[in-house]
Amino acid sequence: MANFVGTLIGLFSILAGFAGVIGGILLIIAGEWSLLFYLILASVIAPFLMAFVMFPSMIFALPSASLYEKGYVFLSGVVAWLGSLYLGAVFAGWSAYIFIYVMNTTSSFWGGVFASFGTAISPIAYMSSKEPRENDLDIIKNTLVMLTAQISLLAMVILGIINGGTIYDIGIFYLSVYAVLSALSIMISGALFKK
Repeated sequence: MANFVGTLIGLFSILAGFAGVIGGILLIIAGEWSLLFYLILASVIAPFLMAFVMFPSMIFALPSASLYEKGYVFLSGVVAWLGSLYLGAVFAGWSAYIFIYVMNTTSSFWGGVFASFGTAISPIAYMSSKEPRENDLDIIKNTLVMLTAQISLLAMVILGIINGGTIYDIGIFYLSVYAVLSALSIMISGALFKK
């Protein structure tokens, strides 16, 4: 199981790392410099704007930690999951907007697919890299959140390619996948770090 998860993390890290570069190159070849500039600018500004939007998720952190300290591990996990759902909704809104905007703007299909994936995941990856990692639990949680966001984004992009849909359709799909994977992540980290 550990090898499978490690391989999955490695594959998604490579995809996330190179998607923006590949998409950028394909957009340059297609002559879509203004879209590329907009996506780079959005990738730089988004982490700072998203930090304000994500701040209300902290409402769930203190009760979750308090419940955990009092021994209510399951209830603590439920409250943590609710906070994670809020983050998933923010990620879903951002990712769906970027995907729809890029795919409606570009004439380069693969350039749009890769560029939208790279642009959508870049602020999430940047913010995840700035999270404190004081112990093994923090490392596991940050890794699982990033993996959850990447898998949800890939599923959303695949659905958008195959089925199309509006920003709401693919955003809700992203959030649904994120909710399931987030619950699994909380269960995995809870099982790994029992008191």
